[in-house]
Amino acid sequence: MVASGNRLINLDLADGNLAAEGTFDGTVAAFDVGQDDRVAVVVGTTVVVRAANLTEEFWRTEVGRDHPWSVAFTPDGQTVYVSGDTNAGDCNGPYRSPFLFGFDAQGQKISTFLDPSGAVACGEHQLQADSFFTRVSFDATGALWLTGGADGGNTVLQRDTSNLADENPALSGACYASACYGWKGAAAPGFVGRMNAARDSFDRATFIVSHFNVEHDPCSCDVTNPSDGAVRANSAGLKFVFTTSQGTVVGAGASAWHYPSKAAWYPAAAYTPGYPAVVSVFDSQLTKMSMATMLPGTGSTNWAAYRGGRLAVVGAAADNSTWTPPAGQEAFAQATVTALPAGAALQSNYGGGAKDGFVYIACVTDDAECDAPPGPSLGVGGSLGMGGSGNGPANSDGDSTAAGCGCVISGRSGGGSALGMLVAALALVFRRYKRMPVGGA
Repeated sequence: MVASGNRLINLDLADGNLAAEGTFDGTVAAFDVGQDDRVAVVVGTTVVVRAANLTEEFWRTEVGRDHPWSVAFTPDGQTVYVSGDTNAGDCNGPYRSPFLFGFDAQGQKISTFLDPSGAVACGEHQLQADSFFTRVSFDATGALWLTGGADGGNTVLQRDTSNLADENPALSGACYASACYGWKGAAAPGFVGRMNAARDSFDRATFIVSHFNVEHDPCSCDVTNPSDGAVRANSAGLKFVFTTSQGTVVGAGASAWHYPSKAAWYPAAAYTPGYPAVVSVFDSQLTKMSMATMLPGTGSTNWAAYRGGRLAVVGAAADNSTWTPPAGQEAFAQATVTALPAGAALQSNYGGGAKDGFVYIACVTDDAECDAPPGPSLGVGGSLGMGGSGNGPANSDGDSTAAGCGCVISGRSGGGSALGMLVAALALVFRRYKRMPVGGA
């Protein structure tokens, strides 16, 4: 299933024919496929649930917040969760407040998580940092995950969600137990959190900090920028999170200019314009990263999927041949800009499109699962995660190997071709893999 503007398109992958198509009264921001092929769709500030034919509507309701960014069905299909942020009032600048709402099978709101007012977060607790959730999803175990971030350390995500006066206990012992920077606007750390069984608090969580222009091991705030001795960071975010059958956590997203480097597939100094794609592997408690890498030649991450040990990352490619470092940053350019590597690629070079697409596929398992042909459901709804939650059988470990291939899909549309990238991903998983290390304990 693919979103395009105000349309959802469901393709029959057996023959490539159109299975269903639905139009909406606004741009489709997110969608997920649940039980009985029901489809939940975020359109503007409204969530809509339709049948598999994409025309029969079961219910719709206003979310009541400014920016609902993501939607996901519970594994049993009975509840729809919507996450995002809203402008909660002027408090030292516009304050983005994160929220997670649950809706029952009739579209009635049945739960609220966070959603603090500006008066409470900013006025009462001095938590001025804009904070947000970018994606809600369920893993293969049924656990709910939230990804997001903030623009500083004084964020509600740092605090106990039931009492903002206390520290968040889910961050105890985490890879990044803090945002490393304590004031609004200091940095833009990412955030990953797994909720408890009751879905009323975080069970485990970690921030993700991308240190500016410095290659470094993860899980440390003690990194200095050699240009002026300052310690600071740029934006980092893992938007897509998958739990493996061995308990490890695989994340994919994007970062501004740099990212932690641990058993990296490619050097951390592989600069790319925009927000290059990144991948990390955590232990089950988010206390350490066993692998962290940038994906060179990329400029964004539009989607990621995980099934049967394979991770697929899809987004916009970057024309590195024309890139030059910003003024004052020349010393950090490392002499060259690394182009997107190609393994069994359909197209290995940037094709000159307005925004070429890329597909990276990696095997993140240490057993025979990735050597077996992928199942036919790879790429359908929630299985590949094109709008779905990316659930499915998984297997990975920190002490493992990875197979990777990268390719460029050329296109001249302003936003690239999501459908073209999906087809390319489906084709590529059947091709040979080049194994690369994921990292040790």
